[in-house]
Amino acid sequence: DLQNTGTGRRNIMPTCFASCLLLCALADARPQLRIVQQTQVGKKACSPLTNLNNVQLQELADWNCHRVVQASNDFEGLAHHYGRRVTESWGNRTAAAAKLCDRAKAAPSAELAANLALEAWGDTMMLGRECCNLNGPPFCQSMNTSQFARLAVLVVALLAVCLVSASAFFFQSSVHRPYLYCTASPPRKAVLAPTPGLPFLPDEDNGLAEYLKAYWDQSTLRNLPEAEVYLGQVARCFEHLTNTFDFQIDNVKNQFEHFLSLWRSHMCIYADRDLRKATDPDPQFVEKKIFQRGLQELHADLLRSFKQWREIFSETHGSKAPPKLAPWRSELREHADARGFGKRDWENLEEVVMFLLVWGEAGNLRFMPELLYFLTELALQAEAQPRVKTDASRRFLVAVVRPIYAVIFNEHYEGVNEKDKKQMRNGYEKFLPADAANYDDWNELFCKPDWLAEALVISDANGGGKLLEQFEVGKRFEALPRVDWSASLDVKMHREQHSWWGLFAATHRVWFLHFLLYFVSIFLVASRDFHDFGKRWDVLLGGGSPAVCLAAVGLVVPAHALAWNLSRWFTTGKSHRLHKHRNRGGCTTCVCRTVQVLLAMAAWGLPLVTFFIVRYLDAFGDDQLTAKFPLLSLRSALWLHFILSVLLALVILQWYARPEDELWPHICASLRTRALRWLFWILVLAVKFVVGLRGVAAVNSAAKQLQISRLGRESLRELPMVAFGPDWDKDVIEWVALWGTGFICYAADTQLWFVLGCSLLAVLLALKQRSWRFFGMATEDTVAKIPQRFSERVLLQDDRPWRQTRSSNARESRWFPDIWNRVIEYMQYEDKLDLSAAAQLRYTGQSFADGARAKITWTELQRNIEERTRFCPPMIFQPTGSCARFCRRDMKLLPDDNWPKNTEVQWRINAFGRCLASADLPLPFHTPYLPGLTVMIPHATDTIMLSKTELYDGNAPYRREVVPLMDWLHKRYRADFQALSARGFDNNAAGNRWDQYRDEQWQKLQSWSSMRSQTLWRTVVGMMLYRPALECYYEADVARKRSAQQTRPLLEWKTADNSLCEVFTCLVAMQLYQDFNAEQLKYTEKMLSKYQQDDRKILQIAYIGNEAVLPSQRAADAIHPDQQRRYYSCLIDSTCRRDEGTNRRTPRLKIELPGFPILGDGKGDNQNHALPFSRGPIIQTIDANQGAYFEQMLLLPCILGEFRKDGTGMQPRIVGFPEHITSDIGSLGDFAAGAEMAFGTVLQRSYSAQGARMHYGHPDMMNKEFMIQQGGVSKATKTVNLSEDIFAGMDFILRGDGRSIVHREYFYVGKGRDLGFNTILKFFSKLSAGTGEQVLTRQMLRLGELLDLPELLSFYYAHAGFYLTNFLLSKSIPMLVFLWLLVVLDAAEFHFSELDQGDSQAESGAEVMAQLLVLQYGWLVALYMLAQALPLVMQVWLESGIIVAVIRIVKQVFTLAPLHFIFQAKVIGAYITNEITHGGATYIPTGRGLPTERKPFIGPAKKGAQSGLYNDYAEVAVYDGAELLAGFLIVVLAGGLNVELKWSLVWWLLSLGLTICAWLFAPFVFNPYQFSYKHFRQDLKDWMDFFLNRTGPNWQSWYEVSLLRADKGVRASPVGALLCALYLACWYTVLNQKAHILSILFPDDIGVAWTTVRVMLPPVGMSLIACGLCSCLRESTHLAHLAPVVVALDCVEALLYLWNMIEIGWWKTFFVGVILKYALLSLVLSCCEAGFCCQDAAFCRGRDCRAKKWLRLWLYSHRLARDVVVSSLIFWLLAVGVFFDWCRSHMCPGLSLHHLVVYRDPGGLQVAEERTLPRQRQAGLHSINSHGTASSSDGSRIGMAQQLLR
Repeated sequence: DLQNTGTGRRNIMPTCFASCLLLCALADARPQLRIVQQTQVGKKACSPLTNLNNVQLQELADWNCHRVVQASNDFEGLAHHYGRRVTESWGNRTAAAAKLCDRAKAAPSAELAANLALEAWGDTMMLGRECCNLNGPPFCQSMNTSQFARLAVLVVALLAVCLVSASAFFFQSSVHRPYLYCTASPPRKAVLAPTPGLPFLPDEDNGLAEYLKAYWDQSTLRNLPEAEVYLGQVARCFEHLTNTFDFQIDNVKNQFEHFLSLWRSHMCIYADRDLRKATDPDPQFVEKKIFQRGLQELHADLLRSFKQWREIFSETHGSKAPPKLAPWRSELREHADARGFGKRDWENLEEVVMFLLVWGEAGNLRFMPELLYFLTELALQAEAQPRVKTDASRRFLVAVVRPIYAVIFNEHYEGVNEKDKKQMRNGYEKFLPADAANYDDWNELFCKPDWLAEALVISDANGGGKLLEQFEVGKRFEALPRVDWSASLDVKMHREQHSWWGLFAATHRVWFLHFLLYFVSIFLVASRDFHDFGKRWDVLLGGGSPAVCLAAVGLVVPAHALAWNLSRWFTTGKSHRLHKHRNRGGCTTCVCRTVQVLLAMAAWGLPLVTFFIVRYLDAFGDDQLTAKFPLLSLRSALWLHFILSVLLALVILQWYARPEDELWPHICASLRTRALRWLFWILVLAVKFVVGLRGVAAVNSAAKQLQISRLGRESLRELPMVAFGPDWDKDVIEWVALWGTGFICYAADTQLWFVLGCSLLAVLLALKQRSWRFFGMATEDTVAKIPQRFSERVLLQDDRPWRQTRSSNARESRWFPDIWNRVIEYMQYEDKLDLSAAAQLRYTGQSFADGARAKITWTELQRNIEERTRFCPPMIFQPTGSCARFCRRDMKLLPDDNWPKNTEVQWRINAFGRCLASADLPLPFHTPYLPGLTVMIPHATDTIMLSKTELYDGNAPYRREVVPLMDWLHKRYRADFQALSARGFDNNAAGNRWDQYRDEQWQKLQSWSSMRSQTLWRTVVGMMLYRPALECYYEADVARKRSAQQTRPLLEWKTADNSLCEVFTCLVAMQLYQDFNAEQLKYTEKMLSKYQQDDRKILQIAYIGNEAVLPSQRAADAIHPDQQRRYYSCLIDSTCRRDEGTNRRTPRLKIELPGFPILGDGKGDNQNHALPFSRGPIIQTIDANQGAYFEQMLLLPCILGEFRKDGTGMQPRIVGFPEHITSDIGSLGDFAAGAEMAFGTVLQRSYSAQGARMHYGHPDMMNKEFMIQQGGVSKATKTVNLSEDIFAGMDFILRGDGRSIVHREYFYVGKGRDLGFNTILKFFSKLSAGTGEQVLTRQMLRLGELLDLPELLSFYYAHAGFYLTNFLLSKSIPMLVFLWLLVVLDAAEFHFSELDQGDSQAESGAEVMAQLLVLQYGWLVALYMLAQALPLVMQVWLESGIIVAVIRIVKQVFTLAPLHFIFQAKVIGAYITNEITHGGATYIPTGRGLPTERKPFIGPAKKGAQSGLYNDYAEVAVYDGAELLAGFLIVVLAGGLNVELKWSLVWWLLSLGLTICAWLFAPFVFNPYQFSYKHFRQDLKDWMDFFLNRTGPNWQSWYEVSLLRADKGVRASPVGALLCALYLACWYTVLNQKAHILSILFPDDIGVAWTTVRVMLPPVGMSLIACGLCSCLRESTHLAHLAPVVVALDCVEALLYLWNMIEIGWWKTFFVGVILKYALLSLVLSCCEAGFCCQDAAFCRGRDCRAKKWLRLWLYSHRLARDVVVSSLIFWLLAVGVFFDWCRSHMCPGLSLHHLVVYRDPGGLQVAEERTLPRQRQAGLHSINSHGTASSSDGSRIGMAQQLLR
């Protein structure tokens, strides 16, 4: 808890606590400096309380006298420990006390007996320092003045915290804190305004008309009725707008193509809808009005948000559209052919074309759709154009777009150099300030009409200070270049506050619900002993009845409301704050707002008032008041309090949202859906509540058994007597730790119950997809029904809607056999099937003259399919019994010659059958009326295709078990390679003798390997399968209609004119194409050439080009002065000419951008620049590590049906699909694949039903028209939108208007997940950091306020809650160990146990903690592991059966999955909390490597080498693991396991042991070849070099760069200070109470005051002196030599301070002192680190400062010692495993348990051949035959063992 993990930005808040603790110690010691006499004559210091009855007085007397007798007996047996003087003093006190007790026994009254007993114990034995006159905790009160001194010290500590917080203002350059109010805005750069010029003269001879006409002639629309008329209208509109507004010619060309694709798609949607409704469909009749209806629907869908925005502005300003048309619109209509076009059609066309042209020109402004609406509206109403001067750029770009872009760029960046390296603004590199504006802030300005009217200010001399709104409507567009955009866009709507306040503001409803449930649980388990009929008013939170006690729960509402409003204030931007305080309406408005605020405050405070009334009536009775006021009774007050509290709680949970949160109308789900979501969460919370009651009861029982003081339970009369006494301090700290830990665990398990609920819900949803046929789902042979279902549901054998109840004897389509054979041919072409396997799966018969081919070429796959009338189906389509399938196919217990042996082919066939059986599969579109689809693949630095060197480098010495990638692929895909050898090499392959393959063979090997790796090649080849799938569907559908003698449509596809590109486009956003090297260009050309014939325009590449800027052009074109180039969005395809000099293709479209486009973290900007090149209204986002399957692509016509709408237009929807993880390398690959599989299927299915699914980037399909209206398919603000994809889904939900996000499981894409341990954790660290930023955004805040409670809970726990739960779980185990340690060490010492307060008959602290751990916490890790496993079990069960699912989970458990997931939770928790509190997240490239590379144990990153595992994870987990281990050992030494329930602690100890082992050893256990003796020797050498080297990459350089990080500055966090103070306070109060007892044992020792003080001092004095002496030496002292000396001096000093405890045998007190001294030492070291990070500190100035050298030597030696101890602990424990592995290698060579059980990779084979393989390679001889099987006995054993484990 004292180590700052995660960032290295130290916390300077705790610097005051060392001095505060010293003041506390002095305050406690001051009253002990005087010798206290036993009892003053005639005056007693201790007497019973006045409100006790006789029974209580007698109990008090008996208890005090019993303590006297017991203390006397304890001392007599141990008197030799304390010395003669103490023995004599204690003997005298014992004798005097015994006489008083004898008198008490004979006393005639209970009061006298109590007085005598109290005198005996308090005045005589305790020397008047304590009076045990209380019948309950804390039993005794302190009788000196130390409590007042302690209270004064508390005030001083509070002032010190405030002082340190304020000190941050004096170190602005190095101290970074979360500014809760507002950050001072840095000075803004002036924006370069466009140069005024002459009126624009259009270039009529720009070739645009010819291009538009030529493109139209290639379009399928040309065949429709009146096509030439509509072409003229549209072309004229584009030309006129270009000449009027001076848009870029290539932008106009691109948007013309885009417009036609959108128009055609809406025509198709309209035609498909009409044809389905018609009883006698006639396509040509529908096509007569298709142009007009398509344009209407396009306008309605694409501009839906624009029309809503226009209506809002019209209502606000009280005016509609201008009464007359703009001149350019009138001119356009005058010169146009009016045939077929009405007024409304012209308006639709002009608005759509204008918006598309503005959108295409906007560049980064596309992220702000409302801004584009504003510009579009001004352009539509423009009467004149801006008069600006331009050179090489177009006028619209210069006058309108670039000035706004300059403001966006200046907000975060200083400039971009000639290598496109961005330079952040000063101070922004460390973390992004909360008040830095972003796209959302600027866009929201254009959502608010009244704000926008006041914001846009004219800055030039002619209109300075004038608002743009004051211009006439038609003149505003002309005035746009004169707007001062820098001042106008100085807005901030929401502050991304990096603190826990930001998280609380967005998720406060979740935490309120948990607090409410927790306090209600406390009431239910503690209400019986909480109320007291006698005390009533005297107890703060008690009362005379359970109902009065329950009323206290209502106080949660005002407390939460206060915190909530504070968090909203902290996260509200300056624009909202200033706008609320503007007095536009005069005094009346000001008074109304003040009254509104006061009323809101009063409403939230009502429960406080009603609670006071309830307590008053309960304490003093309501008889007299009821007589006067009949309604004013206790019962009425209780009802009023409960009603108000419940109503306000409901307001918080469900109904309250501020006006600024709802920018767009939020559409709720249907009543039935909402009811089901409520039911789900009621069940989940009910289970949690019931199970949680047991844990809360355990905490309450532990508090009672420990007999500690409990806040709110002391009476008001007792509280002043006990408060701030030694016992009360300790009890309160323990009480806070006990219930605080309980709440952390209570809040943590909700997500686990949610996952379990989602798993069960997913099974129900799967049953729903199968029409609730559970038995049928389990026994149905879906594979046998593929022909019938594909014919019915895809090929539309009849046009009736398909249902599960249809007859299974349906007629099979005559086109299906050839389509199925095409599927098998693709599998054969992909080398998934060899000739014999393919022949078994094909249709055969007389009509199949071709038969199975040994060679399947790409050209043969492009041939047309044929109708088959006489055929014989393959055997897999013959129905098979469920038992036979289970034994033969699932379990493989019996052979099945008809079933393919390739596991991937098995999965593909099974998945295809399941997809066709899904009830969610929509009806397909009629051909040729399919809407357009674009697949977008963003690419930056991903591998395009594997090179020969990457696969196998013949010159590389493959030593130290490094396996060539080609060897691994050969072994992993052995059957595939044999199929490749037969198909591609004519069985003349050289096996795995890779150096014998020719160059042309290596090209095939590269393609084959790339298709089995995470490459762009695999992704593009897979996505391009859409084209042949669509052709197959089109050919079959056309033939079906021809046979039915249906009318042939005029809108036809023709391969000759490339008509298919209107339906499907594959767009690769290849951002860095212009900077590719020769190899990358070669592979890109190979990819283009593969599809250069019929697919020449289907595969397109968009990239960012650049050109140098001439000095004369910079000012004229308004190019940003801090950017060195022009930037372009470029588009190429296989038709583009290749430049001979650069070997790059010349773009066919080249659109100039306003500036450098990559202003975010990369991917979002890359997608944004490529989005205008997409075609069609539907877009699918795919990552560059995914693949596809031909049989799945055949379902595309059905998938597009998801966007079909009952009314007009398209469904505004995002459709998500699952992914098939194609790589599961060893245990780690299986863990990652299983987690991805569960998330993409079971959990997504449940999230979708609960309204919690968002957009995750891949492989979702989206309605692009609606994504454009919200800013694109992702967001791109740097750092804030690190997880860029999910924001598209969040904005999609927030904008409402019928939008929905669904998940479907009838379509799969492949995905590679070849991840090792480090890459898995990098991936999750990136996700965690992105989530940390996500929870602070306005989207999260608004969803947290607007969603219904069930939807919010599902959304939270499906996203941010998962990561925060991992943090809570990773903190719960250390907190439990800390609590365990605290309670055990706080127990009474074996010597003088009676001096500790409490009932001596009560159970020990160890027993109490054992019961608590067993009852509440022992099952927490078990629940966590169950929640991790159950989703995967459910999905595998649904796919392959319960036995296969159980086997997979058992395999994961035995391959150490718990260690992996526990360590993963620790990493997730560290990164998300670091991001929430500090910020500064950056994109982390995870890499796509294999988990076969071994990382060294330790050592910083050297050139050409990797950093060590210890270095990577020391700060995140290893240090905490070592501290957790030390804490557990202290618990064992202190007797924490000496309990009767020892065996019941087994599960808790197992959980704790797994956590310790995971945090310490998980990175090393999952490291390949970790236990190899040869590597162990190298690790030992690296370890010595790392710590002993004076120069080079040693420990000091690693510590300064990775841990100290002085360049990052210091980060202040009040929460961190509070946690540090609480941790120190726990041990201080325990030790203070023990010191108090010590002062009673030694009353006459004048040194007791010094003893009390020195136990509180940190052990730093001797080590500081030693380091000071060493710093004075001329020769520098080696840290490795100084570190053990410093640690030894610290230990000696600590022992000297605590020697008295050792001397008298107080071992528990000694352990407490050791822990406190370690904590204080850590605190001082952290403060010292903060000082070095604080660049403005006086002692840090100057490198030769002696004080600085002294402190650095002291700090570094301590940190070095820590790393030496911790690394040695891990290293030598791992050495035990090395020894056993060495023994294994001699007794059983070639069979490594570590590799076979944990990794199951080819590394085991390489071990056996390590010494012979290099020599054999050189000689050209190998021990592996051509089929890749090991010929040696060792290799055979390895292969057999691996197959057995698999």
